Amino acid sequence: MYETTTSDLCHLLIRGPERGFEISVPTGVPLIELLPTLISYAAVEGENLGEVGVEHDGWVLQRLGSEPLDEEGTAGGLDLRDGETLYLRPRREQLPPVHFDDLVDGVATGIRERPSAWRPSFTRRMLLGLALGAIAAALVVLTREHGDPRIIGGVGVGLLMMFGATVASRAIGDAVAGSALGVATVPFFAFAGGLAPTGTAGHALTGARLLAAGASGAAAAVFALAGVAAAAPVFLAAAAAGLIVAVGGAVMLVADVPLTSTAGVAAFLTVAVGGFVPVLSFRLSGLRLPPLPTNAEQLQEGIDPHPSRDVLSRTTIADQHMTALYAMTGLVCAACMTVLAGGHGWSPRTFGLVLAALLLCHSRGLAGAWQRLSVMVPGAYGAVVIPLAMVWNGDPQTRQTLLLSLVAAATVLLMAGWTLPGRRVVPYWGRIADIVQSGLAIALIPLLIADLGLFGFARGLGG
Repeated sequence: MYETTTSDLCHLLIRGPERGFEISVPTGVPLIELLPTLISYAAVEGENLGEVGVEHDGWVLQRLGSEPLDEEGTAGGLDLRDGETLYLRPRREQLPPVHFDDLVDGVATGIRERPSAWRPSFTRRMLLGLALGAIAAALVVLTREHGDPRIIGGVGVGLLMMFGATVASRAIGDAVAGSALGVATVPFFAFAGGLAPTGTAGHALTGARLLAAGASGAAAAVFALAGVAAAAPVFLAAAAAGLIVAVGGAVMLVADVPLTSTAGVAAFLTVAVGGFVPVLSFRLSGLRLPPLPTNAEQLQEGIDPHPSRDVLSRTTIADQHMTALYAMTGLVCAACMTVLAGGHGWSPRTFGLVLAALLLCHSRGLAGAWQRLSVMVPGAYGAVVIPLAMVWNGDPQTRQTLLLSLVAAATVLLMAGWTLPGRRVVPYWGRIADIVQSGLAIALIPLLIADLGLFGFARGLGG
């Protein structure tokens, strides 16, 4: 059932094959669910247009001179206006497109209907983007200050933006702008929190600052979510990233390890969390699978069908959580691989290369385009930036070897782009990739131990 108010209704004039009528329809209901009602109103006495529609593949709704409206779309999503006239036509007898007797009018219409044509929504997004750019510039200016004014400024600007985010979302009703401002508060509070610890420069101070920055950023994300009450997946992902940074800082503070080892710990935790992203997203969306029955009586439990709209809406929420969490995974791993690329010795860079390969292997099983890109792009970034860091100050022969390797990799990828898309791959290749992915994940454990110096510590205990 749909609950609607007067403001949620759209008044339309429907022209059927034999008669026309006026009707108010909910703006949030797909047209395919409204068509049976519209068809019944359009029928003359004694006529069943539903049965007649079987002969010509059903009915469609059209604007005059336009293509049929998307049946899965809603009146609000299709930008239908009060008082607009729609034509109910057989699918095989659609109204033809209009012909233009004025060339200039035809060109103008074609330009307006292009997806790239400038629209008011683009203006809104552009201004929001410029506002976020100004906020980012304010953070850069804040980093140039010295002493307590940086902390006061970070907290002050963060509180101001959190108030603005709450007003934008709850009072103005612009959840997109409110969410953007809410997310922008996180780096300001993280910046202010990271400056709070003071002391002698060293691993302990850096760890304390990372711990404070991560905890402050996570807390800011939680409070922003409470104020905005929208975009929960984005804020939860930001809070998770802050907690991972805080844990890495705590390890650095307690164990007195270098920054590269801290990056390894943070990357390992991120990968571990990334393995549970599908399950976490499923649970956060409110979906629940019934437990397996253990006796004959339990076979009759939980057999009622699930409402399609509820399942589909919760599936969308689960997909949003997966996208946000995978984006968090990719961003944190990319930052960690940047730190690992600057490490000394074989262990941090080897850890980074294995992490990059693991991300690339894991991305192949993700169905969503944004989810796959969120994992694949950081993996490709690590696979390039770490070898570059290894040979940047090396001898010319090593750089030439990397140059030839990159050209060969580009050639292989280009050929794969010509042959692989749409081609059925033999199943054992997928199985081999699964085994390689598992091996890479397991290899992270000894590499992390080596990066933390625990192997050398253990050898020292034995004399």
